[in-house]
Amino acid sequence: MLGNLTKKALINGNVITMDPGLPHAQAILVLGNRIYDVGSNDRISSQLTPDTEVIDLAGRTVTPGFIDAHAHPLGYGLAQADVWVDCSDATCIDELVGKAEERAKRTPKGTWIFGRGWPASRLERWPTKQDFDDRVPDHPVWFNDLSGHLYILNSKGLTKAGITQSTNQPPNGRIDREASGDPTGIIRDCDPWDFADIPPFFTSEDIVTGLRTMMKKTVGD
Repeated sequence: MLGNLTKKALINGNVITMDPGLPHAQAILVLGNRIYDVGSNDRISSQLTPDTEVIDLAGRTVTPGFIDAHAHPLGYGLAQADVWVDCSDATCIDELVGKAEERAKRTPKGTWIFGRGWPASRLERWPTKQDFDDRVPDHPVWFNDLSGHLYILNSKGLTKAGITQSTNQPPNGRIDREASGDPTGIIRDCDPWDFADIPPFFTSEDIVTGLRTMMKKTVGD
């Protein structure tokens, strides 16, 4: 029945199954790359063959594998609802700047343009304020990257946020600087409200819209 697939047995363990019908077990039988059976030592031992690899857990605990998608549900919903600019499909800096430029066409001058999701590892390099300045000169821009740990601001955004050459480095974060000391536009790993003069990224109405959109996109109607 088990065929030619490799077999592995873990015995004498404290197996936490997350199954209300059998919350704890002693042993696991693995067939190929799948869990084939879970139960007592006797149950699993009865299925062993000479070629089964047996691992004695000696009382150690086994838990299901944790796969952390590390979702940012509100940010995702705000981008999908077009409250924020969705930058997740940008493949180069030109496309990233183009997203800000496009939003600027339907946003009053001087109004913040917030966005999220630019893929730092996919771009040819990290963007700088200069990349945005010529094409989006009249709107402050603040784009979070996909991880949420990098932010890019254009010169208008830096000015409006009060981030200058003399701004101290933020707690637990960093303002990247040019050789002259001027900010490059990249800010790393910090809470912007700790040191910058920026409005909230969303209103209470935006939160409702974002969460509803997120639930519709991920769960359905």
